Amino acid sequence: MVTEQDLREALAEVVEDPEADAFTLGLSDRALAEAGTGSYWRRAMVGKRGKLVPGIAVGSAFVVAAAVGVAALGGGSGGGSTVSTVVVPNTSADPVGQSALTEFAAECIDGRGPKLALSYVWNPATQQYQGVLGDVSTSFQASPNGKQALVQQGLPQWAQSWAVADWSDAVAGNLTRHLITDPVGMQWTADGKEVVTQLAWDSVGKTETIVVKNKTADFYDPASGRLLASVLIPHQVLAMAASGQWSVQQWQGDHDSVLFPLLRSDGKEMVFLNAQGATVRTLTFKDGLPATILNQSEPSEVAAISPDGRYLAESDNGQVATFDLNAGGKRIGTMDDASRNYYNGWTGDHQIVTATDESQSTASQKAPGHSPLYRVLSPELKVLQEARFTLPSDRNGNCATWPMTWAPKAQFPGAFVP
Repeated sequence: MVTEQDLREALAEVVEDPEADAFTLGLSDRALAEAGTGSYWRRAMVGKRGKLVPGIAVGSAFVVAAAVGVAALGGGSGGGSTVSTVVVPNTSADPVGQSALTEFAAECIDGRGPKLALSYVWNPATQQYQGVLGDVSTSFQASPNGKQALVQQGLPQWAQSWAVADWSDAVAGNLTRHLITDPVGMQWTADGKEVVTQLAWDSVGKTETIVVKNKTADFYDPASGRLLASVLIPHQVLAMAASGQWSVQQWQGDHDSVLFPLLRSDGKEMVFLNAQGATVRTLTFKDGLPATILNQSEPSEVAAISPDGRYLAESDNGQVATFDLNAGGKRIGTMDDASRNYYNGWTGDHQIVTATDESQSTASQKAPGHSPLYRVLSPELKVLQEARFTLPSDRNGNCATWPMTWAPKAQFPGAFVP
């Protein structure tokens, strides 16, 4: 896990704020949990003690905390209560975005220090974003059709439980929780019919060899919580990950047809192994996105195929490249602005969304505060639409916000759509 000292050292490296030296992170168990490697935020950090990769902004201590999902609690002389509900920010008159923002996180200051950072989840009944209170991190992940929520308490290293319910019931807390005995997170399968354990890895020893912490891929029935199957991760997958030349990706499929994808560190090839360790699919890319490996033994790229299966996006340390699988893996788009952009992945059949912190941009584009500018991009990474996400209660721009989950907008009328 990442310790408080790790965060302080990283903070000293990346923050250019003169007042940062006097800033104290008052870290709770929740804060340390959210900072741990192998969690939902693991792609925002490289290595157990590596430099933090900014997610939304780097300019003050509280924003560095936000960049890795850290809740900075009661630091300095600040404190005070937080807003429990937030009305929806303005949406474009005719949004082209196909997904609504169903959960976001926020970190706010009041001129004296940070207040409690919260996740805010969309409540259809009140047409507002509702703060998720408590010291245990709680996340809401919409099912692929947007009708249900996978609710987790705790993050992978300290995960406590998971539950599935209709979205309104989940927001209201009407849940039947299933305890987690092993420290691992959960997510939906692509078809929404099962819930599966998340990939978790760590680096060990002087050589920082990559070790996949999972022994099996475990699939569960969302309705009952019953374990459907535990599929042993093939030795070939573990060996390829340990070689440092491949980045293992989240497994795909259901319990009867699970596949284990791996992306080569030069970004030019992706292979899919079945449960027996045999390669059943190979994708090659022209001008693949090479990994910007801060620790040479830790390839950290992420690859994601569009919902319709035509396009693939590679991302690493703020870089994004897209490829047309129907054109032999030809590269059709590229973006490299690690200091400002936060890549959110595919949010529609042919859409990618990024969040940009304009407070870190050039003088001609500067905007107050850290309210992100969301951009909806085509598969070629051309801008289709822009929309600024500004909290109605944050007129002075004291809050940094960053996205957590997106879901089909048709299921969430009224929620923010870029």
